[in-house]
Amino acid sequence: MNIYLDIETLPVQDAELRAELDADAAEQFAKDLEAVRPPANYKKEEAIAAFILEKQESMRAEFKDAREAAYRKTALDGALGSVAVVSLAFGDEDPMSIDISATSERDMLKGLMLILNERCNAQVRPCFVGHNVAGFDLRFLWQRCVIL
Repeated sequence: MNIYLDIETLPVQDAELRAELDADAAEQFAKDLEAVRPPANYKKEEAIAAFILEKQESMRAEFKDAREAAYRKTALDGALGSVAVVSLAFGDEDPMSIDISATSERDMLKGLMLILNERCNAQVRPCFVGHNVAGFDLRFLWQRCVIL
């Protein structure tokens, strides 16, 4: 039996965890700022100071974008992100969606497991079909089920 599966994920939703991630990023950024050194061939104090100032300003401009990118990347990590919607179809049947808007992520995943348990049996081995389903979707679902 073919089970067509696709999930959509969200970045970290817990405000405390996001604040912790931001604090870690800010701490690393401060260390990176302190580590700025001029090239060895710079000898004049003015040139050294100008180089360090320019480099640090460049790093400050990039920090906000890097922090936002790191936040968004948590949507790809089952330990940090969450499942927003699960779409599945069995064979040639009409597809169905289970989304988080009407319930919690925990209830959504429980519902998914109940549906899969009802539809799958020991006689017929299911085959999950989808884009990157084995490399991402099933792993992410498994991680979220273990956490929740």
